[in-house]
Amino acid sequence: MDRPSGDAVSGIEVVEDVTSGSRCDEGFLHVKRLVCRNRHADGSTSRDYRVDVVDRPVPDAVAVLIWRRGAGGTEVLTRKTLRPAAHFRSTLPLPDVELLGGSFFLAPGILSEKIHPTAVEVTGRPQETPEGDGSPLEEGATLHWWPIDALLEACRTGAVEDAKTEVMVGRFLARGVKPTPSHSS
Repeated sequence: MDRPSGDAVSGIEVVEDVTSGSRCDEGFLHVKRLVCRNRHADGSTSRDYRVDVVDRPVPDAVAVLIWRRGAGGTEVLTRKTLRPAAHFRSTLPLPDVELLGGSFFLAPGILSEKIHPTAVEVTGRPQETPEGDGSPLEEGATLHWWPIDALLEACRTGAVEDAKTEVMVGRFLARGVKPTPSHSS
């Protein structure tokens, strides 16, 4: 169920840039600025080098691919919401969640967040709109059911710019779920 277009967010306004006066260990993301060196098996070390690591207060996330069997084939639910970082360059109590392979890092050189991909079938269950966490980032969020093959193509063409969605749909399809129903002639 999509939200009415009147609730859609049409833009993000920067009220103030507080970067220069902010500590790097406060806010939603924490930036650690480290000076490191490599230790070698023979006891020697490399020269010192700098590393920035971005952490969140809760370092890991569980990503859930929500799917159902529809009249047109397998469908996948997506949720579009504000992502200011992307702009400037969520809870379903359902049982039987299955893992879609091993966990992965989106940007292991920078982010410590590990994604644990899962899937859950919701065929025949009533759809509810998730409440969100009440933050401004949740304003104007929309839900959209996609035919799974159309979603994968949208990821590949860049119409959906979310690497974890593409990885999860690919892993889900690799399990042998048919993207469209077979039709008898």
